[in-house]
Amino acid sequence: MECSARQTCSQCLLQPACGWCDDGSDTGLGVCREGALSGSLQRSDNATVCPAASWYFADCPECVCNGHSTCIAVPSVCSNCTGNTGGLQCETCAAGYWGSPLLGAHCEQCFCNNHGQYECNQTDGHCTCTTVGVVGDTCSRCSDNYIGNPVSGTCFQPILSGFIYTTTIAENYNKANYACTSLKTGLDVTFQLRCNGAAWFNLTWMDDLHEEEVLFSQTCSGGIFKAKFSRYDYNFAENNFTFLLYIHSDNTRITLTIAFLSNINALDVMEFFLVFFGCFLALLVVAALSWKTKEKYDAYRRRQVSRVSLLYRLQVLNV
Repeated sequence: MECSARQTCSQCLLQPACGWCDDGSDTGLGVCREGALSGSLQRSDNATVCPAASWYFADCPECVCNGHSTCIAVPSVCSNCTGNTGGLQCETCAAGYWGSPLLGAHCEQCFCNNHGQYECNQTDGHCTCTTVGVVGDTCSRCSDNYIGNPVSGTCFQPILSGFIYTTTIAENYNKANYACTSLKTGLDVTFQLRCNGAAWFNLTWMDDLHEEEVLFSQTCSGGIFKAKFSRYDYNFAENNFTFLLYIHSDNTRITLTIAFLSNINALDVMEFFLVFFGCFLALLVVAALSWKTKEKYDAYRRRQVSRVSLLYRLQVLNV
């Protein structure tokens, strides 16, 4: 490797025939150049020679801050590293930033679309996503079988009404979101949620004609939360009506039981039985009237037969 490829003084002096030419700013900036103990080499007529006072071949300058600070209190310790850097020589990026700050380079802020940890990988800036279903180096994509957009919002796991879901949020996640759209027309909906640990949940709804509206926002810890929604207040099966459930935890493992159940209103059951029994009574009345009419007709037929039989016997006697 050529001397010029070495970024720091310590790296430079590891390469034989290389020395460090300090720029005189007392911040540790400089250039690794070919040379010897006596000084730097001049490879061409146009090349400049490093001043003797700035040439370091055996040892590095006491103050090496990579251009982000100077040494004030202690000669070898950098004071108040700038540019979002840290370390004794401002050689690392501060928490929440990534990159290589050597030779005055800048650190970039971690960007995880609000779905990752505050700190990212300081080498490549890759995030550790903390929302269930959100993936990607910058937490910018939804995992398979999830819907939504984590760049402008978040990702949701679709769930069906009429089923009970039991799921676990692992310790490395602090958010999980669910969307229920498969609601039946003409039926009320009962929402149920059980958490076996401390969590916070938001339940909202929206459709094509209405913006998202919060229904409940509260803690969930140990017990069962229930809420009933009437079909007369919401058009469940129209305009892409959707319930959205947001779960927030404190990075502890919790188990959730979630259900959106479609059920018949008690008044509807009463109406059903009233109509049923009304029809049943009407049928009984019709049957009774039919039976009574049949009995009268049968009696009439019997009288007619008796009369005809009597006339026949009288005719026989007269003959």
